[in-house]
Amino acid sequence: PNRANVSIAVPGFQNRFQTLHLDAYCNECGNCAQFCPWNGKPYKDKITVFSLAQDFDNSSNPGFLVEDCRVRVRLNNQSWVLNIDSKGQFNNVPPELNDMCRIISHVHQHHHYLLGRVEV
Repeated sequence: PNRANVSIAVPGFQNRFQTLHLDAYCNECGNCAQFCPWNGKPYKDKITVFSLAQDFDNSSNPGFLVEDCRVRVRLNNQSWVLNIDSKGQFNNVPPELNDMCRIISHVHQHHHYLLGRVEV
């Protein structure tokens, strides 16, 4: 993947390597879709890690934004606000978000650097 798309190993999936789209590093040029060995467009179809609330608000991509102890999540054009603790654990996860929350927890625990703030 290019700089805007990263693959990380996440336990509990048939394909343990999950590709995440980093919104802050993407200019939506479409190159990743052109050269992607899988079906789809990573910059539109993969879980997007958002760094800014305004980018989350202005997108329809599936993904998440961590804001301190809250996580804003979007999947299938629905949005949720969940609480996350300092260990990256959630309480009362809706069943449709189980896989998404497993990825978010793993990123929070092991790849927290992906959640850093960016300049506007």
